[in-house]
Amino acid sequence: MILAGILLVTIQGVAHDVLAHQDTIFSIASDGRLSRIPDDYGPVFIRLEGTADSPRVSLEIPARRVSLPSCLARLFLLPKGETIRAKGSWYHSRSLLPPYVSFDLPRETIANGFYTGYSLLFNLETGELIELSQHTAMPDGNGVRMRSLEVGSPCDPDEPLRLRAAPLDAPISAIELIK
Repeated sequence: MILAGILLVTIQGVAHDVLAHQDTIFSIASDGRLSRIPDDYGPVFIRLEGTADSPRVSLEIPARRVSLPSCLARLFLLPKGETIRAKGSWYHSRSLLPPYVSFDLPRETIANGFYTGYSLLFNLETGELIELSQHTAMPDGNGVRMRSLEVGSPCDPDEPLRLRAAPLDAPISAIELIK
């Protein structure tokens, strides 16, 4: 009985830690600098250059500049009315993820802030792309389906401006939120 009580308290503590975590939202200044990054990890810049036909995007963290391949740079070209959203965390357990910065790249935002588009998650210390996800907002506005895409070589080898297609059996994780 005591063991069951300890297990219950442990599970509740872990669940609280997971639910209590919330990313820090960053604003992006006109020069690309992200706000609210602690000195240990910053300054951090997202540089958007080039043209609509040939965009260039790079992530700058201290002592490192990571240039994105063309297929990823094109994701930063958003439809009118949509904006890049930046967020991150450095105050969570490193056993889950390293400190990171994430960019949401919506093609269409629907109710409750869910969107159809992409997100890119970068290691805040190395600049490495950790995750590339495709988001599809659910028609009822109560959630989003996320599919992880190839990170190692995300561009289609035959068409470098296009993302490599995800295999049909790639796992899909759904996040459902209740209004």
